[in-house]
Amino acid sequence: PPWTKASRASRPAAPPSSFPETLLIPPALAASTLLAGAAALVFETLWVRLVTLHLGHTAPAVSAVLSAFMGGLAVGSWAAGRAADRLSARDCLRLYALCELGAGLLGLSMGPALDAAGRAVVAAGLTGLSPAAQAATTFLVAAPLLAVPAALMGASLPLLTRALRGMKAPEA
Repeated sequence: PPWTKASRASRPAAPPSSFPETLLIPPALAASTLLAGAAALVFETLWVRLVTLHLGHTAPAVSAVLSAFMGGLAVGSWAAGRAADRLSARDCLRLYALCELGAGLLGLSMGPALDAAGRAVVAAGLTGLSPAAQAATTFLVAAPLLAVPAALMGASLPLLTRALRGMKAPEA
């Protein structure tokens, strides 16, 4: 039968893995990663409300936030993935912490930044435009502002992955 020792012995051995069989993540690092992910979702929701409040129109606001958020995540992940291969695990962990701190601080600063952007749009007389032009204005004003903290959020996972890959498992 296929489940006997003889049949197991005839199977080729699995190739050795470059990753340890068990990877233990320090609890504080796991907790910070979980909280950062939750904060990213809260920021995304908050930014939609702030863009709608300061620049108007829900559909263009949602489009601007989603585009900036997903684009920022992609660009940040790509850039950090390329950089992480050239850094040590310790440097990746430090850069991960800086990215998370920067994303949090910039994310919190979006309220005043979008308020100032909304005031600038009003001062420039861009509120009496056609709906299509107003939607374009909302996108062109909001998306670049939101893409920066989103890029820092996107950079965190490749850096964390590289840092964990370089950590030594605790000896039993």
